[in-house]
Amino acid sequence: MRLWTAVPGGMGTWGALPCSVGGAILPPPTSDFIAAEDLMDIRACFVALAAVAVGACSRSGPPLTGTDATAGGPRATVASACVSFSGPGAGTTFGPSATSPSGSLAWTEGGIAVSTESFRQGSGASAYNLLRTEYPPAGFALSSETTARANNISAGFDFGRLPFVARSVRFHFLHRGGVENLSVNGSSVAVGPLTAAPASLGGVSVRAEWAPVRGGAQGTLTLSGGAIRTLVVGGEELWLDNVCAYA
Repeated sequence: MRLWTAVPGGMGTWGALPCSVGGAILPPPTSDFIAAEDLMDIRACFVALAAVAVGACSRSGPPLTGTDATAGGPRATVASACVSFSGPGAGTTFGPSATSPSGSLAWTEGGIAVSTESFRQGSGASAYNLLRTEYPPAGFALSSETTARANNISAGFDFGRLPFVARSVRFHFLHRGGVENLSVNGSSVAVGPLTAAPASLGGVSVRAEWAPVRGGAQGTLTLSGGAIRTLVVGGEELWLDNVCAYA
């Protein structure tokens, strides 16, 4: 007769158990119970897995400094810095209403200086309205806690003070109409939707990945292929989040 014992966590944890009992991989159970005679083998399995995890985390070696870690190779991570727009706090406004002229430093976050910049409309006219930190609107699922809403204004990002050379920059955006501005490394301003961004600007490659949402489109824009010193991006009805630079 076999005795049955409840598995802590139930069936939901079973698929993560890469162990075998008696040399055979355990099949998924039909309930949250397993045979008691198998329980000791499974407990031994968990102990072995824990020992492996502790050993992997306690290996001695130099600090993480490079790209991806490989077995027997350098243990490393890619240097990075981000602007998540949490610094000023939700509800903070920058622009003329805050008596901030174009080119003014708004704040610094993660070592990246953020400024407010003039916006070029589709007609060629210049505008300078408001940049406001706020919670993401519906449809901006890529956003985290706080976003920056650009209404006929651009935001500038200076990566020159970082302790590394930014060779890739990525940010999330929500486009809700009108045109956007995009400039890299002081290049001429590209005017049009970010969803149709040019293939290159300022000596680096530009790639936009996006999907339609109600009232517009959300996506990720990535710059890569060279040193990235500055980025200016703005829009008529544009939300930004997670502007991140990578070595």
